[in-house]
Amino acid sequence: RYSESNKKFGLLSEHQQLVGKLRVELAGIVLLPNYFLITGKGEYLRNFNELSQSLETNLDHLIKNNMVLVQGERDSLTQIKELFTQIKNSAAELFSLSNPMENPKSIGLIKKINFQLAPPLAEYSNKLDEAVNQKVKVLQKEGEDTIASIWKLLFGGFGLFYPAILLLTLYLSHIIVRPINSVITASKRVAEGDLGQTISTKSVDEIGDLGTSFNEMVVNLRLLAQQAKEIAQGVLTKEVDIKGELAESFNGMVRNIRQLVEGVQRTILMIRSATSQILSAIEEQASG
Repeated sequence: RYSESNKKFGLLSEHQQLVGKLRVELAGIVLLPNYFLITGKGEYLRNFNELSQSLETNLDHLIKNNMVLVQGERDSLTQIKELFTQIKNSAAELFSLSNPMENPKSIGLIKKINFQLAPPLAEYSNKLDEAVNQKVKVLQKEGEDTIASIWKLLFGGFGLFYPAILLLTLYLSHIIVRPINSVITASKRVAEGDLGQTISTKSVDEIGDLGTSFNEMVVNLRLLAQQAKEIAQGVLTKEVDIKGELAESFNGMVRNIRQLVEGVQRTILMIRSATSQILSAIEEQASG
């Protein structure tokens, strides 16, 4: 049962990480059409297509993973896929417009994405996350029940060996329940925004591999959070040096924002120069 619990926990943890990645990608799918509408830059179409491809792969993998899916999750994923398809179609129509800010049709498309499709998408995304967290709690309970069963079996048949049974129970609790609890606690804190969490990975089994993967995920999230903070402070010169479609899309967004800011700065300089010339001409006419 210990080996089975480890296998279940490994599958569920992979599933939980995929759901977290899916939620981030869904947010990007909604934001990119808005960036395009504001700037009119075609680079956002490439970012949108790359993110859409990654999201479709992630969705298909989650839907086909029958070993960990329950009906509630399957229903949420089905609704998410349907809403994503509608957003993708509306975004494709928006991206096809040459001057989106001057085309009335673009306002209707962006309203549909932001106010008709995005809210239910967020709702089903939250339901999916809640279902995964509930399964984590169930698995934790199964681990505790396994320890209780071992205790009952050993204590009932070998009551004279109480000290040895106690030590064995404590040992089993240490290698099964505590690592699972630590990962669950750290995952909840990361979900709440605390990216300072790490998992001690001393074991060489599935739980050890899970801890290593968790730590790598947190490091990547820290890099993305740091870059987002720097963007908010006006620093647009840095890019995150991590692999994956999300990081590439994030870096692409930073480059596009940087180009947008540089274009605005050039425009301001041109306006300032033109204003200065106009004022000089007025002064000359007034003095003449």
